[in-house]
Amino acid sequence: MPAWNGDMAPPPLRPRERRLLIALVGFTLGFGNLAILAAFARGGKASIITPLTGLYPVVSVPIAVCFLKETVGAREAIGIALALLSVVALSHEKRPVEPEISLQPITSPSET
Repeated sequence: MPAWNGDMAPPPLRPRERRLLIALVGFTLGFGNLAILAAFARGGKASIITPLTGLYPVVSVPIAVCFLKETVGAREAIGIALALLSVVALSHEKRPVEPEISLQPITSPSET
């Protein structure tokens, strides 16, 4: 069977391969959702987590290059570099200074 070059229809999958692929896609989508929920549950800021989840093409492009023999042009390479720089910029956000809390007991006027 010739290798798939993208110009023709992909080769048909056997039922077992199809079920495996469906399970793998479902698992990865579910894992991604759990990872986002865990990030929010641990106090992550939506202003940081949400843009980072939108960077999934940064992961899918190298996979396409390796397995589908895609090529990355200058425009795509610049886009990937800018996306990675945005991750660095978002990760260096300063945390707000917590106000100092006094732990002295509250007394009523009659106790003084």
